[in-house]
Amino acid sequence: MLTKVERFTVKIRLCVGRGIGPLTIAPVAFTVLTIFSADLSTAQNRGEDPSKLYSPEELAKWEAGTEPGYKSYDYYDMVMRKNVPQYHINANVTGGSEKTNYYLSVAHTGQDAMMRDFKYERTNLQLNIDTKITDRFTIGAQISGKYEKTEDVGLPGGDGYYSAILSMFKMQPIESPYANDNPPS
Repeated sequence: MLTKVERFTVKIRLCVGRGIGPLTIAPVAFTVLTIFSADLSTAQNRGEDPSKLYSPEELAKWEAGTEPGYKSYDYYDMVMRKNVPQYHINANVTGGSEKTNYYLSVAHTGQDAMMRDFKYERTNLQLNIDTKITDRFTIGAQISGKYEKTEDVGLPGGDGYYSAILSMFKMQPIESPYANDNPPS
């Protein structure tokens, strides 16, 4: 009895991508001068004298930002990074014969976040195989899996990333982020 020898084909593909990703829509935090300008406009619209809120000398001190007690803080610039690295790598093998086909893929994605101490990584695995037993009967299997790892500073209340962004915009730009205005060494 002669047995027919099946011929297998194999194709291997490797894709690697690397880039830098900024926020798609970057929110803008208010500065001290923006807030004071809004206060002055509000007073004027109410028919009040805006010069009673802030003197020109006081506004000049805030604008210079060099005297103690007259500093403005840009929390967005302190917390957010301009661009962050991201990468994706995918390797797959596909092939088969007259009766059997298979596909195996492994992919890994990694991305830092706009804020330090946040990171996301994911690895995917997929395997498909099918074999033609007879002309009318085929058997196959599909297996897939995913492993995710997220690094988060763990702020209370659930989503630390959203909480940190929200905190940036809740802080007044005249409030120092450091106790006694002493930055960390």
